[in-house]
Amino acid sequence: VRHLRALAPILGAHDRWSYLSTWNGQKVTVLAAADPSQSIARDIANLHALRPYGGLALLGTTLVLNQSGHLKSGMPRPALIVETAGIELSEVLHDLKQGHVPSVEVTQSHIDAIDQLQKQLNDDGVHFVGVSADHFRLTSDPSRPIIPVEMEVHSANGVEGADTSL
Repeated sequence: VRHLRALAPILGAHDRWSYLSTWNGQKVTVLAAADPSQSIARDIANLHALRPYGGLALLGTTLVLNQSGHLKSGMPRPALIVETAGIELSEVLHDLKQGHVPSVEVTQSHIDAIDQLQKQLNDDGVHFVGVSADHFRLTSDPSRPIIPVEMEVHSANGVEGADTSL
């Protein structure tokens, strides 16, 4: 279990806990609210807004109980089940800076994917808010080399992604 303050931009202003788990035979990440009274509707909307741009898939929702003592009071917390994919661009950059070989080789397909993503955002009249190297995951999958995470999608009229359904 690790406490994730970095997910605040995509998952609202509240702290979250993440768990690596298996769901229906698939490796997933479970993101749980630190406060059991917090709604996950905004979190769902943010994940849906990033999905057309290659964002992580929301696979379902669940409740997480205090099994490990890391969550306070033993009350169930609402949680999201999302796919686990790629590694953070910041990790790749850190590995390269330290002279290590990153687990994902950066190729022309990654650069082309960034260019295509920028074109898609421009065509849709939207932009990401809260962009940093931590907010992109890189994969070795040529069909999905870049995955945007932990950002909001904004248009000139405000935040996109009002859909809170699964």
